[in-house]
Amino acid sequence: MIVSPSVALGVTLTSVATASAVAGELPSWLPAAIALFGGGATIMAHSHDHGADRAAGPQPSTVPEPPSDREIAQQRIILERAHLGLMHVVNRRIRWLNGTLCDWLGETPENLIGCEARTLYADPAEYERVRGQVIRDLRRGSDSSGESRMRAADGGVLTIRFRGQPADPGNLARGVIWVLENVSRHRNAIRAIDLSETVFENTAEGIVLCDHEGRVVATNPSFSKITGYASPEVIGRPVAEAMSNRDGEAFARRMWEAVRRDGRWEGECWGQRKSGEVFPEWRTILAIHDHEQRPGHYLIMLRDITRRKEDEEKIRFQAYYDTLTGLPNRLLFQNRLRENLTTALRNETQLALMYLDLDRFKVINDSLGHEAGDGLLVTVSKRILECLPENATLARQGGDEFLVMVPDVQVDDARALAEALRQAVAVPLLVSGSDHEVVVTASIGLAMFPRDGGAVADLIRSADTATSHAKTHRRNSVQFFTNEMNALAQERLHLENRLRRAIQDEDFVLYYQPKVDLRSGRISGAEALLRWPGSGGMVTPGKFIPVAEETGMIVDLGAWVLRTACRQMRKWSRDGLLRFNVAVNLSPRQLREGDFASFVKLVLRETGIEPHNLELEITEQVIVEHMDQVARVFDGLRGMGIQITMDDFGTGYSSLSYLRHLPLDGLKIDRSFIADIDDPESESFLAGAVVAIGQSLGLKVIAEGVETERQLAFLRQQWCDEIQGYYFSRPLPAEEFEKLIREDRRL
Repeated sequence: MIVSPSVALGVTLTSVATASAVAGELPSWLPAAIALFGGGATIMAHSHDHGADRAAGPQPSTVPEPPSDREIAQQRIILERAHLGLMHVVNRRIRWLNGTLCDWLGETPENLIGCEARTLYADPAEYERVRGQVIRDLRRGSDSSGESRMRAADGGVLTIRFRGQPADPGNLARGVIWVLENVSRHRNAIRAIDLSETVFENTAEGIVLCDHEGRVVATNPSFSKITGYASPEVIGRPVAEAMSNRDGEAFARRMWEAVRRDGRWEGECWGQRKSGEVFPEWRTILAIHDHEQRPGHYLIMLRDITRRKEDEEKIRFQAYYDTLTGLPNRLLFQNRLRENLTTALRNETQLALMYLDLDRFKVINDSLGHEAGDGLLVTVSKRILECLPENATLARQGGDEFLVMVPDVQVDDARALAEALRQAVAVPLLVSGSDHEVVVTASIGLAMFPRDGGAVADLIRSADTATSHAKTHRRNSVQFFTNEMNALAQERLHLENRLRRAIQDEDFVLYYQPKVDLRSGRISGAEALLRWPGSGGMVTPGKFIPVAEETGMIVDLGAWVLRTACRQMRKWSRDGLLRFNVAVNLSPRQLREGDFASFVKLVLRETGIEPHNLELEITEQVIVEHMDQVARVFDGLRGMGIQITMDDFGTGYSSLSYLRHLPLDGLKIDRSFIADIDDPESESFLAGAVVAIGQSLGLKVIAEGVETERQLAFLRQQWCDEIQGYYFSRPLPAEEFEKLIREDRRL
């Protein structure tokens, strides 16, 4: 309880400890006592007969009765130990102050007596305001009271209620007696209570306060928001009824045993709303002990963690499942495969692992768009699932690849299942969001445990190897893993490593095969052909080019070919020999990765080669599969003056309407048509038809693979523009090709 200034000032200093008071004013002897303790000569009035004094009324101070030293000491102790602060200020300076005030301020009397009183205040200007108020009130003959702030030695600020009264009403020059009450703790307590109420009312957590018997005393608004129960519905009820426990009696018993033993419990449990809906809840229970350390109340805090659990489930799903198809991903599949391998080993049963790779999926994805490609993957995954037994697991390995695990299966049954999957995938389907009907096939590799691998990585590698073999030799097929495949896979890996080092070391050379103009018989161009003189002899392009394509190394390799060919052309140009163009073959990866047109422009600028001396060849198959992309790149190249030729024409089933709009300069007839010319039973007119198509489109027609006089004569008859082949010359190193130019060798 806070004592008001009026009551505090009506209490005699002697009665501070006994709480008996003379209401309304300071005792008459206080000024004299202050003067005495402050060094003055005035002696406090005293009487042994307090009852007689009270009966006679106040005694004149002009007839003092000197107190004994013992009484002065006792009254001095009372002043020093009073719960109120006392201070005598004369001419702005502290003349005296009691120990209580010093304790509040964290100072000693020696440090404060003689100092200006304003140094005690948090704001000296505030002291001037208070002092001015007190002087005005005292001059009007009334005491002055109010509230101000003082600063303690540790920097803390104290809230002080004060009352000022003259030390001598007849002479204000003798200073002012200040009676002070420290209300900081009270104010802080009020603020703490207000803060607690604010937290209780506004915290997002539901709060329930129970008495020692477990009955609800209070709840906050968040509890009602979470559970749907209003406070009046639960106050007075046992907490077990107010907070339905869906985890069972045994769980509740262990929970409350922990509270009684440890003073708290927290954990995850199930709550139930008023509507009956069950929700995941994080609950904390605290025991609040009384002064005898006995549980007086229990504080229960609860939080609805539905959103958190949903987020956790979403994260778990993303970690273990494919977001597009909803199938297990590679990580989850490998975990399940590991568990099933352990079971199969223990039970001595077989397990089949199928690695399924969609054929030519990229063509569909690029031509119809990624949304169509995604829809196709979802449809294919559903078809596969419909064919699988209940104990099988289907997972998306990544991209257009799937994994199938079938435990406890025989080889023949695994083969039959794989064949059923292949047929199910190959059924025509409509692409989502369009009227396009497409057929997608699958190459399936099949490995058996324990025959083809005893560990997860080994078994997957074996199935992958079988799939690669199926795609290389015969798409849309099922291929069992064999040891021979493993040997081939090891050989391929070795070749891949060698190829990577060769690219770093530029361990390649270019050969040049002449093109001959059939009208003049002179060399009219050349095709730059890549050769790899490995340590064990020349590695054929048919062996290393596919590896470079699959691994992406073809991009760096193609860049080296283009730069090297242009540098060679620069040399021939300086020697006055460059009277023709040189063709360089392109890979589809070169067109897809980076800005290829800008790269070509950079190489031409570096080497100083005129664009019309460079010819770029790309196969019809690539053009058909990447029509839009190729057209955009070719437009940029043609704009620079570079010649574009379609290679292997006649093998890609291209539409004549497409050819009419492509930025092409020439067509190179596939060598299979030229070979048919020498076969009396073949229909050689096809070669003539292909030549006619090229001419009708206004394109230069080149026949490659010309090796015989018969072929040459036929092509001359068909007015073919150029030939290329062993009939005139095999591919030659740059120095030997240069000799042909200098000799002006003719057909």
